[in-house]
Amino acid sequence: MTKGKGAGRKVIPMKDSDATLKLKMPKKVTPADIKSSKDIYVLQDKINSLIFDRQKGAVDPEMLRIVILNEKAYHFRFLKGYTKWKAIGTWETYPDETNTVIEIMYRDTEDERVGIELVKLLEQYNELTSKEDKLFVATYPIEETSLYT
Repeated sequence: MTKGKGAGRKVIPMKDSDATLKLKMPKKVTPADIKSSKDIYVLQDKINSLIFDRQKGAVDPEMLRIVILNEKAYHFRFLKGYTKWKAIGTWETYPDETNTVIEIMYRDTEDERVGIELVKLLEQYNELTSKEDKLFVATYPIEETSLYT
């Protein structure tokens, strides 16, 4: 005789017709959410590709800066490499808020098309994930640096 959970229970063989498994999806998941999840991964890949795979004609060193509330910063862990730090932000009548600042160096073209595309993609990504009212994303030219030669 076996001891433990289920000891002494009889095994009842099932007919093939009884083997139908019924699954219930969580109430919050909709087909639109599933589509969005797929879109999120596509956006993440595009963003990483623009930043870390050198684009044709991209020679100018630039800095991409993203500022987001600490509670929502985890949405940007998909980035392959970045510098981040904590900052306190104040805006007009809003109380002080604790933010995470993420900075990434990348190469841009003379017409800034890589940076423009990054800002657009990050705004789309924000709509699907962190849902900040207005995500702060900016690019800055880097005149001198010891990292890119």
